[in-house]
Amino acid sequence: MMTTRLRALIVSLILLLNLCTISAQSEVEPVIVVYGGGQSEFAEMLATLIEEDGSVEGEVMVVYSRQSVELAAALPTTKCIVMYADHRNYISGLWSALVPFFKEGGGLVGMTELCYMPSAGTLATEVFPVFGNSSDVVTSPRETRTRTYVLEEETEVNAGLPDQFDVLSMGTYLSADEGGDHVRVPGDYQVAYRDEVTGCPLVAVHESERGGRSVALPGIMVVTVPRLDVYYGNLISDQAFVDLFMNCVSWASENSRIEAVEGELTETISEYEESRQDMKDSADESDRERRNRRLMTLVVLWAIGLVACAVAVKKGLLAPLETD
Repeated sequence: MMTTRLRALIVSLILLLNLCTISAQSEVEPVIVVYGGGQSEFAEMLATLIEEDGSVEGEVMVVYSRQSVELAAALPTTKCIVMYADHRNYISGLWSALVPFFKEGGGLVGMTELCYMPSAGTLATEVFPVFGNSSDVVTSPRETRTRTYVLEEETEVNAGLPDQFDVLSMGTYLSADEGGDHVRVPGDYQVAYRDEVTGCPLVAVHESERGGRSVALPGIMVVTVPRLDVYYGNLISDQAFVDLFMNCVSWASENSRIEAVEGELTETISEYEESRQDMKDSADESDRERRNRRLMTLVVLWAIGLVACAVAVKKGLLAPLETD
């Protein structure tokens, strides 16, 4: 029957092999996940932009549910998650998975509803710190629905972009007072671009203490209707948006998560190796103790046998001679 110590050793070896496999995979192919929040075609277009650009290393994967996003946030190979959502139902509860993902070094790019409170919960304050509690939307189809991006601070997401450019959008989320006017909320984040009219952030970048990176794009509001100017197919063909989007994904992907996960796995593997050696040493010591006990038992039995032989000889042979 297998001893408890041997079973523990076998389990330890199996876990060690699994950890080594995960570590090797994370070094080979990181993953960039794209979620469209109900607009799968738009998500697939965004994924195609990343793949065709080729500047961001890793496999690009489109997911179609909140559960898949949560799973992606838990996988050690995921280095960046790109998300668009125009309704709270598509992001409800995601903060419980994405806030830790960001704080532990992951990268996130969030558009529209992800920057809005209360729909996005703590995502709108801790990950995409736009603090949006209101929206400024152009609804008339007779108006050209664009947002004019004006340079605010020099960051890596500005690289190669002009100081001012227009992007098709039907509106933006902003932090506003009771009158609907934008209020600048202090926080540990940078505003790369502001809206020319409202002054609200259109691109906000943020970093966590452990090297996580996020980019908030509250002004990317599009629709699924091809005949409208704000159809997302028109947005994808806008080179200004493409350049901005790729800069955001590239910057967010240069985070510390993969290195941190690899470091944690290496440390864990080292601990398992030490535990395995300790168990082996303990098992060897137990084997020595068993061998010693077996030897002592044999010696005792041998001594008892000698005594028994001596008694038998004395009673069976010597006693009759002494009588004679």
